[in-house]
Amino acid sequence: MGKGVNFSSPLRVDGVTRIDESGNIIGGITATAGSVGTAELADDAVTSAKIDPGVIQSVTVTLTPTMIVGTDAGDLAHSAGVVAVAAEAGKIHEFISAVFSYDFGTAAYTGGGDDLVIRQGTTPVSAAIAKADLLCDTEDDIAYVSALAAADIKLTANSTINIFAGTAYTQPGTAAGTCKVHILYRTVAA
Repeated sequence: MGKGVNFSSPLRVDGVTRIDESGNIIGGITATAGSVGTAELADDAVTSAKIDPGVIQSVTVTLTPTMIVGTDAGDLAHSAGVVAVAAEAGKIHEFISAVFSYDFGTAAYTGGGDDLVIRQGTTPVSAAIAKADLLCDTEDDIAYVSALAAADIKLTANSTINIFAGTAYTQPGTAAGTCKVHILYRTVAA
């Protein structure tokens, strides 16, 4: 039996949670509160050692200036992109949506193309974000992408979810912007 939760004050809830068919949180809660309110981990909490199939999970990746303009492993313009969710043997990662939160710093990045996407393996699973709408802008920006609505998108087992730019961005000398990418996804057996 799970431990009680008191939501009498505003709480910040973190971690993986499970939600039943009625939209009720049923496990995996961690929370912090001010002087009032408590929350404890339920006995049936979802942990990294026990993820139920099909549970929506989230991951946040921070793209540093080096990752934004780089072409080495772990960078946006590398053939593998920036890996957000590692490949798992016998598993399929299904991309649901992503929010890009760009924090402009000093100057805009240059170069790039209108081809920044989320991929599953090497298959784009989101629409492309135009460079002027995010990483080449001269102010903070937020962009949202969801899974492509095509009738048939071929996914592969044992593949990553990654953030990829087909055309490398360039450093004009003083660009220092960073970008947090918040991704929602599901993992199911192959």
